[in-house]
Amino acid sequence: MTSRVVCAIAVAIGLQTVRDVRQETVGTGQIAGIVTTEDAQPRPLRFASVTLSGDPLLSPRLFVTNSDGRFSFPKLPAGQYTMQVRTSGYMPKNFGAKRPDGPGVSIVLADGQRATDLSIALTRWASISGIVYDQNGEPLENASVEALAYSMRTGIRTLGSVYGKAIATDDRGIYRYAGLAPGDYYLAVGPSESLGAIETLSSSDVDRALQQLSAGTRPAATGATSHSSVTYAPTYFPGTSELASATKITLAAGEDRAGIDMRLQLVPASHISGTVTMPDGSPASNISVNLTLVDVPNSIDLFRSADQSAGRTDASGRFHFSGVAPGRYDIKAQRVARQAVPQSSTGSATPAISSDLLWAKTTVAVNGADVDVALPLQGGLTLSGHLVFDGTTLKPPSDLSAVTIGVAIPGYVQLLGGSFNSAKADGTFLLAAIAAGRMRLTARVPGSTATTGWFPRSAIVNGVDAFDAPVDIAQNTNDIVVTFTDHPTELAGAVQTPPGEAASDYFVIVFSTDRAQWGPQSRRTVMARPTTAGAYRIVNLPPGEYFIAAVTDVMPNEWFDSEFLEQLAPASLRITLAESEHKNQDIRIR
Repeated sequence: MTSRVVCAIAVAIGLQTVRDVRQETVGTGQIAGIVTTEDAQPRPLRFASVTLSGDPLLSPRLFVTNSDGRFSFPKLPAGQYTMQVRTSGYMPKNFGAKRPDGPGVSIVLADGQRATDLSIALTRWASISGIVYDQNGEPLENASVEALAYSMRTGIRTLGSVYGKAIATDDRGIYRYAGLAPGDYYLAVGPSESLGAIETLSSSDVDRALQQLSAGTRPAATGATSHSSVTYAPTYFPGTSELASATKITLAAGEDRAGIDMRLQLVPASHISGTVTMPDGSPASNISVNLTLVDVPNSIDLFRSADQSAGRTDASGRFHFSGVAPGRYDIKAQRVARQAVPQSSTGSATPAISSDLLWAKTTVAVNGADVDVALPLQGGLTLSGHLVFDGTTLKPPSDLSAVTIGVAIPGYVQLLGGSFNSAKADGTFLLAAIAAGRMRLTARVPGSTATTGWFPRSAIVNGVDAFDAPVDIAQNTNDIVVTFTDHPTELAGAVQTPPGEAASDYFVIVFSTDRAQWGPQSRRTVMARPTTAGAYRIVNLPPGEYFIAAVTDVMPNEWFDSEFLEQLAPASLRITLAESEHKNQDIRIR
């Protein structure tokens, strides 16, 4: 026991010694300034939190502005710093950012320098509010309201929920969406879990029940009537079920837009059921089944309860979805069973895990009528091929089983490698449990970086480079050739102001002159940030002709948006890259 105590003390002393060595340098520089509102007549913001970060600091420093909105960080050593400001009711902002959610610029402080005139103006959050009414014009409690906005997700311009979930109206039918940035929004209202399908009786059913009661006879059971089901349908402002007919709401900074009222309408509800069967025709029990609206924002699915969008088959292979509003829906059934693959078949010292996929999919359109579908499961596809290493200075990796080959589905990325036995020691690979459809291939050699190592050059599937464009795969494919190179193309240069000074606060965007190559996650569209010296470097662009431009600001992944690229193209430079070429191209800002 004594020896353990002594050991613990020795470790604690050792840690203390290391901590004492890393002492923060005390300098004579200073960063100071003021935080104000971004109004026509700015006013100081007190109690705003200013956070200063930088390599010379062991940990970020925090300062809360005084009654004059001022902050000060004294005794700073020379170095490079970044600063962010936050306060209640306003959007956080990085120093030097051109918009509240944009990247900031660094503050370079020389030894003894005093930068005391910095200013950061904060933008107040905006809001939308209104009342939701039912089909009779009465305020509706517990209706779900969503604010939707476009953003770039996996390279696709997508309309999605701002909060990631719906908010509910109160007992007066009132909702308020706060914390919104300036911009364009669409508003949608739909049912909640407490506002699901409603069973209705026809007038003849009501008359029959009244006659039976007056005659002293017990009314017939509900199942003997001609009752139907209705539900509240998701509705876009001002009152349409189609996004194309919805009215866009544009909010200015700090605007509180009131009076955005909407009315929910009852529509016929459908019952979707079906049977999932195994490939041999037997019932498929305990199979996951999902119901998804087609060609609408994913967030609209939040208006439906969990049992309306996902379920499992029973012992007889049956599934049921009730209270389904009119629309087109994808119904997907899937079973993934994982099993160990023997070491002898993987060529690796470690057993891999293989997936056995069974899947089925169909699309149905409903408008009040009940639907029954059959979903026969089919096996997943396999993709196989071999690796080629075209090297001039590097040797191929000694352990080819570590090379990752994957599948990228348009709209999201699904990597099937490593644990799915993507490569063997002899350079062959096998991807199993792949559902038929459009897909790209991805590849990576461990140890490679964005600028060094082995780079993926091509993945030829049925004569098409699956690194460049999605390919339709409907059957097993066994002749894929994935090629890596150690002599990729390189494009480098400097971004400069008209006098020839370094311009680091820009985004360099390089994109193909072939518009067919524009699209989500295209490897022929690249964004690079210059260093503080204005230098940029891009490695492994495929050979071809490109536009190159420098812009002051860009949203994340916006460089994959074809509309954005179309605006850049007329003012861009044109360059051509040959196979393995290293080209220098400076950019002079006009």
